[in-house]
Amino acid sequence: MALINLDDATPAPPANQANVRWQADENTAPRNISAYVLLVREIPTGAIDGSNATFTLANAPAIYSLHLSLNGVDLLKDTDFTIAADTITFVIPPQDGDWLLASYTY
Repeated sequence: MALINLDDATPAPPANQANVRWQADENTAPRNISAYVLLVREIPTGAIDGSNATFTLANAPAIYSLHLSLNGVDLLKDTDFTIAADTITFVIPPQDGDWLLASYTY
């Protein structure tokens, strides 16, 4: 059975994928991925009217997990918007008729 260190940047692919057992480095805490909830395609709260730049999510996203789109186009954090806890602030407010979708873990 092949052992792969989860902390390796590019682990070598195992010869037989069916016999792989993933093992964390003994110096790292166990990873508990069940501790997070994935929320997909949430519509943030806030008026889309061309002047409002602040929107609120139902939860504060886990770090680096927010995926935000405007009219189906992916937005870039710190370029198109900023986020503090559960509050999104746009550089340019969405216009009347635009639509927002947010996916993230929390």
